[in-house]
Amino acid sequence: MGNEISFKDNIRVSSHTTISMDGYLSRENGDASWLGPIYAKQNQDNDYGWKAYFETIDCLLLGRKSYEDASEGLWDTYKGKLIIVMSTSLTTEAPHVDQVFDGKDCKALLRDLWEKGIKHIKVAGGTAIQHFVSQGCMGEMIIATAPQLLGHGRRLFEKSLPVIDETTWEILSEYFQDSGIVQTTHKKPLDLKST
Repeated sequence: MGNEISFKDNIRVSSHTTISMDGYLSRENGDASWLGPIYAKQNQDNDYGWKAYFETIDCLLLGRKSYEDASEGLWDTYKGKLIIVMSTSLTTEAPHVDQVFDGKDCKALLRDLWEKGIKHIKVAGGTAIQHFVSQGCMGEMIIATAPQLLGHGRRLFEKSLPVIDETTWEILSEYFQDSGIVQTTHKKPLDLKST
């Protein structure tokens, strides 16, 4: 029991993502270039907490589509951090992949990572985020809403993915960025009891 409390209190699972006003992460083909002009307006002297957040990340877990859409710059940014891809078809033979996760038991994965010394897992990509939220394994969501409508594309939460129960999240902070982006940090306790 004491180990369960230590595990739950010492592991951080978060996402940090930017969406359009109508809830899209990217265009249908994974193209997120629509964010370029918005971020170009950003005050480069203020990172809105990104550096402090990034420095605590031990592991990046991303969905297969996010992995396939990733640029070389992403791998340079996360060099030295554990990279896990949620997929049923990829293997660790794929470039930049340290581990593959099938998405079935997020709680078991988190316990395994914690036992290996991993303290902060950043989850990226709509499918991966939805899997972690649906299993009670997401404790913090930083959602930056950009002042743009896309009309269609890949949503943060898709109806065809695992069902998410109605839950209430606490708002920890909200920043209004120079670019017009509104960044909100939401938090809730992890549900890491074994099933």
